[in-house]
This record gives sequence, C-alpha cells and structure tokens, in this order.
Amino acid sequence: MDHRRLEGLAPFENLTDGERRMLAGVLDEKRVDAGEHVVTEGDYGYEFMVIETGDVDVIYKGEKVDEMGPGDFFGELAVLSSGGRRNATIVATTPVTLLTLTSHYMREVRSRMPRVGEQIDAAAAQREH
Repeated sequence: MDHRRLEGLAPFENLTDGERRMLAGVLDEKRVDAGEHVVTEGDYGYEFMVIETGDVDVIYKGEKVDEMGPGDFFGELAVLSSGGRRNATIVATTPVTLLTLTSHYMREVRSRMPRVGEQIDAAAAQREH
C-alpha cells in the first residue's frame, strides 16, 4: 500500500513519512458495499479500522447514534482489549474503503511506534467528549 494514502487521516496525520511507510506495510484494505454491515454489535473484534473513503452509520442498540466518514475510525477498544466485543453496529451507507489493522499488528505498532498509539488514544478520547 502506498504510504501517502495515510496523509490526512486523523490517526496518522502527524506521523513522519518513515512512520507512515512502516504502518502502510501492515495495514490491509477492505471494501464494503452500501448497505453491508462492516461490524456487528456484540461480535468479537480483532481489527482497528479507519475509513479512507465513504460513509457509515453507527447503530447502538438498534438506534442510529452517529455517522462517520473519511478519517474517522473505530474498533480501537475491541482491539486494545484483545478481541473484545464490538460496542456498536457499523453499516455502510455508501461504498466504503477501510484501512484495517489487526490486533496483532496494533500491539506491534504501539510497541515500535508509540506516537501512533498516542494519536489513536488522543483521537479516541476526543471523540468520547
């Protein structure tokens, strides 16, 4: 994957070029069609996901509670708790391209590049408020 795709995406925007290159080597791409569930509330989660293109709805206990688009991310809590359960259902409202990082690589990235973990933590904390 071309590391330049990570520029401008919230969790990665303040990283160095070298850090983006390393991260691009462990990220995968996933495409989802409009109407598909990206993740389902209650399922076990093993991937952190960043929306590169497209839009999704966030559904919690059957109610739409939020919308997300390019640069937004989800799944960090499930990944950081090593396969925790998904807190919400994410449904694509348009075709979506996601950049995904498995829990295995998330631990490696946080160990080798603490700034990435700090940025994800900061962005997640900001989103909660």
